[in-house]
Amino acid sequence: MKTVSALTLGCKVNQYDTNAMLGLFREAGYEIVPWGAACDIALVNTCAVTKTAEHKCRSAIRQAAGRGSAVCVCGCLAQKQKEALLSEAGVCWVVGTAGRSGIVGLVESGHGKVAAGERSAFEELEIADAGSRTRAVVKVQEGCSNYCAYCIIPFLRGKPQSRPSASVLREVDRLTRAGVREIVLTGTNLASYSDEAGGLAELIAAVEERWTVGRLRLGSLEPGFFTAEISRRLADSEILCPHFHLSLQSGSARILAAMNRHYSPGEYLRELDRIRSFFDDPAISTDVMTGFPGEQTEDFEQTAALVRRAAFARLHVFPYSAREGTRAARQSGQVPQAERRRRALELIETGRELEGAYASSQLGRIHSVLFEEEEDGMASGYSERYIHVRARGGQAGTIGRVRTAQTAEAVLLGTVLAD
Repeated sequence: MKTVSALTLGCKVNQYDTNAMLGLFREAGYEIVPWGAACDIALVNTCAVTKTAEHKCRSAIRQAAGRGSAVCVCGCLAQKQKEALLSEAGVCWVVGTAGRSGIVGLVESGHGKVAAGERSAFEELEIADAGSRTRAVVKVQEGCSNYCAYCIIPFLRGKPQSRPSASVLREVDRLTRAGVREIVLTGTNLASYSDEAGGLAELIAAVEERWTVGRLRLGSLEPGFFTAEISRRLADSEILCPHFHLSLQSGSARILAAMNRHYSPGEYLRELDRIRSFFDDPAISTDVMTGFPGEQTEDFEQTAALVRRAAFARLHVFPYSAREGTRAARQSGQVPQAERRRRALELIETGRELEGAYASSQLGRIHSVLFEEEEDGMASGYSERYIHVRARGGQAGTIGRVRTAQTAEAVLLGTVLAD
């Protein structure tokens, strides 16, 4: 029996694509082995959002080739540097962000060098088997046309395409039968989802009609999605987790405009207030970039002040990374790398403080926890607000009600309540 292993770098969209491709290999009779084990085919699903991500991808490719595997490179870096990757030792196939549904046939056609293709429509990929996992990512949208000044992804993922809601619902049914207890809807620009049945809010309502065994979580969203009407509708959901990732990037109006982000700091804060007026103490996380070209000390201080004012539950901070082909890479006023990192480290520390403060604010509450692991008499998992919880009496693969009594480094500790 031939063997295949896979490594996913980057976003939840990549996670979904990898799982779907492995499912295709499994259906074709391949054995799936852990990454790092000897295998016939090594699948590396890549990311190109930063230079650091690219370096990690290339390192993984070299390691797989060094183990003697025939390497298949997929994802954004494959789309961006397909010709260069085709010349690397051990790389036999470069698939990119299109053609993944035919990956088994491609691999079995031989070791001819095959370059990435272009995506003209939403490519249907499905997870047929969730394995032992209790949480599953479901991709419902791909592509973006926002063209933020720093972002290479629209050039690699193509224009926005949405998955038909009927296809999403079929996958929901399969995941129910597989024992999954949490679904995460994701996309390159999830808020832009749209099909004949409506937008993302309509899709959520349709999923809720079918999904009666667990809970639903949303991937990253762009500011502007949470109108009063949509907030009111989503707040009525009995399965939607009150945990939302709303990308910020900067707290400076001047820098947001330079980034081609179409909102002001004030509009962003008002949207957070709106979310909090409809949901009970929701966990709101965000992305922030430091050192965007032209960012002055005052701009950074405005960002730091907004972050504290917003009281985020979690903060993801990234130093600006110039991407060839984007507008920002050509802009003047490039901030020195050392200063980008210094500002990032300052915000990362702020993020740790905010995460701990939010976790502490949840002490004494009863949380719904999806348990994923058991060790030393304790079960661990994540609450509906995506706080890490460890509790006695929990069982992996189930959702339990936990009253939390103490916290340790943003992890809540408690006991499962009897039904």
